[in-house]
Amino acid sequence: MKTFLSGMPHVSLGLNDKILYDLQGKDNNKAVEMDDLKFHKCVDLNKFESDRSIDFVPPDGEIDLMSYRLDLQVIYLR
Repeated sequence: MKTFLSGMPHVSLGLNDKILYDLQGKDNNKAVEMDDLKFHKCVDLNKFESDRSIDFVPPDGEIDLMSYRLDLQVIYLR
């Protein structure tokens, strides 16, 4: 992510599965399972743990906001 903003704007991002997560609760088996999650220090980790939203005040410049690994089994249908 690259930002050059004045002030200290608050940014909130949601993952694609946030709606399912909100509707069905934390034990949702349809949520995307991400492994090796790493966030930049500007991200509110408690907020992500509670409702899977990524809340932060972006620092100026270029940062890696989040990195992760997906362990998905791909099925090919013919």
